Amino acid sequence: MKIRGWAILILALILAGTLFRVQWLVGLGIATGGVLGIAHLWRVRVLQNIVYRRSLIYTRGFPGETLPLRLSIENQKRLPVTWLRIRDSWPLNLAPEERDSLAPSHVPGRGYLTNIYHLWGYRRVVRDFRLRLGGRGVYSLGPVTLESGDPFGLGECHEEIEMPATVTVFPQLVPRSHLELFSEDPYGERGTRKRLFEDPNLTIGVRPYTPEDTFRQIHWPATARTGQLQTRVYQPISAQVMMLCVNVATSEHPWLGTLPEVLEHLIRVAASFCYYGIEDGYAVGLAVNGGLTSADQLMQIQPGRTMDHLAILLQALAGVTPLITHPFERFLVHTASHVAMGATLVILTAVINPSLIEAITLIKRYRHHLVLVALSEAPPPSLAGVKTIHYPLSSEVKGKKE
Repeated sequence: MKIRGWAILILALILAGTLFRVQWLVGLGIATGGVLGIAHLWRVRVLQNIVYRRSLIYTRGFPGETLPLRLSIENQKRLPVTWLRIRDSWPLNLAPEERDSLAPSHVPGRGYLTNIYHLWGYRRVVRDFRLRLGGRGVYSLGPVTLESGDPFGLGECHEEIEMPATVTVFPQLVPRSHLELFSEDPYGERGTRKRLFEDPNLTIGVRPYTPEDTFRQIHWPATARTGQLQTRVYQPISAQVMMLCVNVATSEHPWLGTLPEVLEHLIRVAASFCYYGIEDGYAVGLAVNGGLTSADQLMQIQPGRTMDHLAILLQALAGVTPLITHPFERFLVHTASHVAMGATLVILTAVINPSLIEAITLIKRYRHHLVLVALSEAPPPSLAGVKTIHYPLSSEVKGKKE
């Protein structure tokens, strides 16, 4: 019954008791009004100064690992809370080891991390969980719903808090032995790993011209100033640079849908190349023609070789979606034109078609370090000057059985 209905009932009891001189009716009306007033004021104040906190020491990890989670709820007022139910929207791939902690939800792939508390004034309760990480992805936590009511059970109140937070589950790595990398030259580089190249995009000075210099190296403004031919001096860079270009298409016709198993296989192999490349001392960059969980824009990460950079690469791969932002052939040619000279270009794809072969042939005219990693079931064609690794999904399944 609404407040107006209760008010009419209470007034009727008091008037009836007064007119007919029935004292217990008057007392009943006053007592009922007092109880309803207390219940209303209790519901108005019960959720005030309630502080809910999540404490995640680590916010990223690999599938199968566990992360510690601490939940704390504090009542920062004198008024006690007879009961408090907290429902935290939670992804199923971050479920606590105690499966009963997650209640069903109407949102696919999510549940409610539900806890019920009884809090006296100025009291705090802490609960610890272990989260077991499932499939790769970037998962959002929240929102949080607080529910409570008056001690008489006459009504309830609730409040929703956003409390945004994210947890990243990195892609599962493929064992190095399963990738069948080249033993002497794993990522397609030739000669010594300490050789230096020059980046034509980074000029650091000039020097006098020598017969070995090419026409493009001549610095014409400096030549005009000095009256003698001057040559550009470029920034030297290490040959240990690898740019990984990933095609998220899983079939010839992406508009017909995505094959989830093939996409996950593709992401696992990409993450493995990033991990083992940095482990071997390479500066690794990443370019993917697929959208991210939080954006649908083109993703390109410049090469780096630190462990922090590796975390950035793995986090980016964790959030890759099947949404194709650019056709891979044009995307590949555009990316290759912006990669430093001397770097290795690793092309990772599950779809081999004539357009891709044509794009690789075009890139091969001005790049000497190309590796094609084909995840298609059929072996890729042999291309002159291009090293090829064939690693279909069936190879991974076989490796797991062994």
